Amino acid sequence: MKNTLSILLILFTLNTFGQEINSKRTILSEQSIVRGEDGMVYPYKMWKQLMASGKYALKNRETLTDGG
Repeated sequence: MKNTLSILLILFTLNTFGQEINSKRTILSEQSIVRGEDGMVYPYKMWKQLMASGKYALKNRETLTDGG
């Protein structure tokens, strides 16, 4: 009985932790500002194509301003 309760508690804890991680995802849209390492701001169509190629990835810098 104790083992079953312990396993259920662990599974519940892991499930709760998993839900917390997924809630921090950033949703990208046409209004998102994507800036390269060189500081160049990429237009939506261009960065969307780069992402579709699978050779590039985006990293969230968690800035809310254009100058970020």
